[in-house]
Amino acid sequence: MRTAQHHTEVKTPADLADCLRAGPFTSIGSYNVYLYTDDGETVSMKGAREAFREEARKIRDNEHGRIAFCDIYWEGPERVCALTGEPCPSTYGDPTSRICW
Repeated sequence: MRTAQHHTEVKTPADLADCLRAGPFTSIGSYNVYLYTDDGETVSMKGAREAFREEARKIRDNEHGRIAFCDIYWEGPERVCALTGEPCPSTYGDPTSRICW
């Protein structure tokens, strides 16, 4: 059985399954992890899990818009999942929205 791990590059449907098995947070530090398509869209783990068959097919067929990367979203404005429309917040928030005293 394959292990649950976040692959930086998602090259096969099995890599996607590993990322989904590992979950939406890192094992150390609980940082937010998201999937990213080859055209720059953000996909939540929940969205990828719900659409696994379609996303696995896109990866297998090397289709444009496929999930290609998995990484921590460290800092920046909230993004939106391309599949579900749910918010995808960064781990440290948006530095441009903070008030500095």
